[in-house]
Amino acid sequence: MLEMALEENSKLLQLEKASLNPKAKDKYSQYDIVTNINNLTEFGFLCYVKMFEMDNAITFFQQNYIESDKEISLYILLRLLFSLNHKEHFLREYEAAVKDGVKPRDELVKTYKFTKETGQLPEYFGWFGKKPAG
Repeated sequence: MLEMALEENSKLLQLEKASLNPKAKDKYSQYDIVTNINNLTEFGFLCYVKMFEMDNAITFFQQNYIESDKEISLYILLRLLFSLNHKEHFLREYEAAVKDGVKPRDELVKTYKFTKETGQLPEYFGWFGKKPAG
């Protein structure tokens, strides 16, 4: 079932990518296409995760997510890994990105340092201090 979902997702991704036109005058429609591609990318990532194929999930994300700022792509990927409680992959992808020259935002640096020091992900992504009210 997941394989079928992934196959259909890949078809939709290719259709959306084919309709991208960087020279288009209508920037809003291009924005919608990129948003669709990124949503399909996150869905495909989660399909791979459900099939216990984390490395394929990460590769799929990195190959398909459209964002000109590498730090933003890193943030989205690490947020996904954090939400799935994949500490080892979180650390690995953070370290690989830094080695590749990406400069992570403060909350990613703090989350990384906390995880390295304690051996576990913090309770909240990028949030340090008292537990929020509510």
